[in-house]
Amino acid sequence: MPSLRYAGFHPSPDWLPDAIPLDSPKATPKALFASHISTRTPCILLPPKTKSCQSSLPTPAASPWTLAALRAHAGSTPLKIERKSPAGSFGSGAPRTMMPLADFLDRLEAGETDLYLTTQYGGEEGVQEGPERAFLEYCQPPLAQLAGLFEHRPAVLGNLVPQQVNLWIGAVPPNSPHGTSSGLHHDFQDNLYVLLKGRKRFTLFSPRDAPHLHLHGTLTRVHPNGVPNYEGSGYVRSDGAPADDVAEWRVAEAERRLEEAERDGVGIAEAERAVEVAMGAALRDGTAGLRDDFEGSEFDDDFEDEEDEDEEDAPSWGTAKRKQAVGAVKSAKRARKGPEEDKELESKEPPSFSRIDVATLHSSNSPKAFSSLRKATKIVVDLHCGQMLYLPAGWFHEVTSYGDGSDGVHMAFNYWMAPPTRANFPNPYEDGFWESRWTIIKGWLDGLMGGEGTTRSDAIAIDDVEEEEGESAESAPGGNGLDKEIEGYTVQEMISNTLFAKDNDLDIALGIGDSTRSTKDRNDGRLKHSQSSTPPVPVGLGPLDLREDVRKCEPMCVVMKVRRAKPDGPFPDP
Repeated sequence: MPSLRYAGFHPSPDWLPDAIPLDSPKATPKALFASHISTRTPCILLPPKTKSCQSSLPTPAASPWTLAALRAHAGSTPLKIERKSPAGSFGSGAPRTMMPLADFLDRLEAGETDLYLTTQYGGEEGVQEGPERAFLEYCQPPLAQLAGLFEHRPAVLGNLVPQQVNLWIGAVPPNSPHGTSSGLHHDFQDNLYVLLKGRKRFTLFSPRDAPHLHLHGTLTRVHPNGVPNYEGSGYVRSDGAPADDVAEWRVAEAERRLEEAERDGVGIAEAERAVEVAMGAALRDGTAGLRDDFEGSEFDDDFEDEEDEDEEDAPSWGTAKRKQAVGAVKSAKRARKGPEEDKELESKEPPSFSRIDVATLHSSNSPKAFSSLRKATKIVVDLHCGQMLYLPAGWFHEVTSYGDGSDGVHMAFNYWMAPPTRANFPNPYEDGFWESRWTIIKGWLDGLMGGEGTTRSDAIAIDDVEEEEGESAESAPGGNGLDKEIEGYTVQEMISNTLFAKDNDLDIALGIGDSTRSTKDRNDGRLKHSQSSTPPVPVGLGPLDLREDVRKCEPMCVVMKVRRAKPDGPFPDP
């Protein structure tokens, strides 16, 4: 029997979620945490009633959240597109089809309704551990190409930490009363679901009803905050963190503190002891099946700490033991994140999905095969364009999508947030694992945006670059009939900039600081650069080339000059 310890909100049959305007006092981060997030209660967030309320969350009709703008910003981006199952629903384990975003949108607008853009797993493959990989795990295509155009960490959710953002696009026949279904499932993260186009109908069940929902996986436990664990999936903490990732982070943090202690000459013995404890936990987690018997937190009281380490009995570790501990963690990570993971995801139904078909789910009668469904409390919620649904982790939901009257297309953006383990607004997690990970992602995003703590919403397109008064293209800096140059943007910012989505006929000069210039001759492809102590930076001539080349650059390389070249001439040397 699974250990069912869910201690959050469970609805009555006639319950409906609160609908809260974003400019309401009830929607302040602290108030929302107290009333809904910490109690694990879904709610609907409505657009602000007053124009004075400013928010950079995605909204309908705002760039780039229209089909035309998506084409301009990221049309060439290759994506994995899901096809409707024979049963007429999405969310199955069927293989996906690769196609550029622009082609996918064209097919939707042409009337195809069996295609769906969903999460894009595997984009970080081949990228070594570090800031770029963390960014790609957080922000997958096509949102990686749009990273300057949305709020990265939604302020309304207070101190919750983002794990991932996603874009969801599909279509039904225009004006059809019938929608397409996601299938009944749950997420492992808190979800802020922003509807940008169309209409959605959510059928909800609380985590308490998990035993009645006929899941594909074998449930082993439901944590007090609603996060489930499944047999064969490894141990996942109640905040959604895999135990092996946490063990690796703790070793790294302990070693970092030891380096600081040795540098300062203070607290060395204590820091060494912390390293020993962290390595002991890493070895234990890596060799004991990720501690499936690890105790969870008491959610009812104050989400008490889940970890209970006995530091007094910690063993002494030498270099060999450290290698053994780190090796155990890496082995566990390989088992969980092997190269076949993506294929496995596409070859079988996820454990978090229900076997109950959509027709049965929406029926008032439950057949004998799903008779347990009668014991569950079903809630139906309609979400309209411009509204947002906050859904805590572990809440089961089936989403039926409907288009609007124009083209039948529906679109949504969502944030997946690490679920809290404490009813503590300033510190909703038991340790710094998620905040530490976000610091890495934010550092990469700051480099991408060209400034600390900012989110650029003014991506520059070629059409936006105006000539200075009295200056023509023929007399622009550098001559040779080039458009006016653009300077001062970081390499990562240019990846998501519409500058490269609109024109394949660009030459780019990149440099670090003011000392380096590098160009690529359009005629023979040779790299040219001025004399400098800093090595030249690879450059590309178009969107796809640039995106490949900039992966080799440092995050804060500066785009020194960007000009449109004549078709018959190379970009001139600086």
